[in-house]
Amino acid sequence: MEAAREAAGEKPVLVLKSGRTEAGRKAALSHTGSLAGRDEIFDAACRQCGLIRVRDFEEMLDLVKAFSTQPVPRGPRTGVASYTGAGCVIASDECALAGLELAELSEESRARLAKALPPWARPTHPIDLEPLHEAIGPDGYGLALEVLADDPGVDAVVANIMGLPDEMSGTPFYAGPEDFVRYFSAARERAPDKPIVVCISGDRAGVEAAVEALEEAGFPTYPSIRRAIRALSALYRYSLVRRKLAGHSSGGPPGPSCGGA
Repeated sequence: MEAAREAAGEKPVLVLKSGRTEAGRKAALSHTGSLAGRDEIFDAACRQCGLIRVRDFEEMLDLVKAFSTQPVPRGPRTGVASYTGAGCVIASDECALAGLELAELSEESRARLAKALPPWARPTHPIDLEPLHEAIGPDGYGLALEVLADDPGVDAVVANIMGLPDEMSGTPFYAGPEDFVRYFSAARERAPDKPIVVCISGDRAGVEAAVEALEEAGFPTYPSIRRAIRALSALYRYSLVRRKLAGHSSGGPPGPSCGGA
């Protein structure tokens, strides 16, 4: 535990431990000949040491991808942009379930969006990209990311984007891999301290091309909004871990709890 606490104060430590249930403990005993121990005790020890538990290999790889490419956010206030209204609602739910907060955009941010939107649309948050695409084409992605990067009330960004086939090039909704890299890289330059995670869905070839390009550029991508926000939540929880462990090491009062990490 001492070694774990010291390591977690310097870098995120992810732990995958099986045998979480009675059935799992019996299976562990039959396969390894060793008792798995009470999961509640192990979980409490992880929280005390600042370790981040994951449930499976999928979650571990998702979180490793985020931690290896993104900064740790200052706080839980999350900016969201989605190419569908349904994605906006899903992201709102997932943020709440993951211990994050939807950011409240500034009046300046809303004014920037309103200037670009068609007359029938109003600036909202989460940002619905469809009206922006209708008004200014694929640059709607770039504008939304710029607004979220510049807004001082946003600590982290999640974008739900659409991979489309090359046959749709030239339509208001089409952005190719190079376009996405340009939009996201510009946002990172404007706010290098804000983590950005990406959910990509759509045409298979379009998605694969966008994933390859964005991950090569250093942006973690995920096939669902839930997994993207789960990774963002882990980044935020680790910021609380570092604050907590720093408070203990300095002899000061403990920082915020890392919750259910």
